[in-house]
Amino acid sequence: MDVELQEQKESILLRRLLLPLLLVPAFCFASGQFDVASVKVTKESPSPAAPIVVSPERGVFSCNSCSVVELISLAFGGTLTPNDIVFENGTSKAAWDTIVAVSAKGTPCSKEVLVERLKTLLVDRFGFQYTAQSKEFPVYEMTAPKYKANDEYVVPDEVDGPVSAVLSIPVEALAVLASVRMNAIVVDKTGLPLTDRVKLMTEPGASFQRSLQERGFAFEKVGTGTRVVKVVVTSLRSIPTED
Repeated sequence: MDVELQEQKESILLRRLLLPLLLVPAFCFASGQFDVASVKVTKESPSPAAPIVVSPERGVFSCNSCSVVELISLAFGGTLTPNDIVFENGTSKAAWDTIVAVSAKGTPCSKEVLVERLKTLLVDRFGFQYTAQSKEFPVYEMTAPKYKANDEYVVPDEVDGPVSAVLSIPVEALAVLASVRMNAIVVDKTGLPLTDRVKLMTEPGASFQRSLQERGFAFEKVGTGTRVVKVVVTSLRSIPTED
């Protein structure tokens, strides 16, 4: 695979995991489309630092530089990796190469409605057609009964094995990361401010769940649920229709 394309995919995966789509509480159900939406092709390259605003409580979605592949992932809740999105009819390259700036707003809604609005936007502006496969996963509630703030936490000088990395992760990303790493659906019940960051030490071979448990987080299985695990794109225009 082309190195630049691989780096772009990894960048998209990092940005995707930092989104609060799985964590924002439901507010109210509303229309399945945005009231106002602008989609314009841009020459800017996607970057992990480029701002993405996902705000169901305000009915807002915006992105300064997103590939169409990233929009597709976000339209299914943000848990799809690039390998989970399969293209037919030679549309893959166009979906990676087309970078757009999106600004959309509607009435306040739930996170489920917001992603449906994004799907509708892709259908209307890109002629997006697809089939989706879902799978059942265990559902865990994540709490923080023994969590201590970063200023009370000291990374040990010595551990059982080498330290892979010391990460600083926004609270809003923890449940999304845990969902992917634990092959489950993890719901944030910590009550911690979403903008706070958690210092997390990881070791080679150690599970993400174990790393969180060592920081005072706990997981309780509460049932099962389903989410989309694969999307097959059957039709997609390379350029969106004009505003």
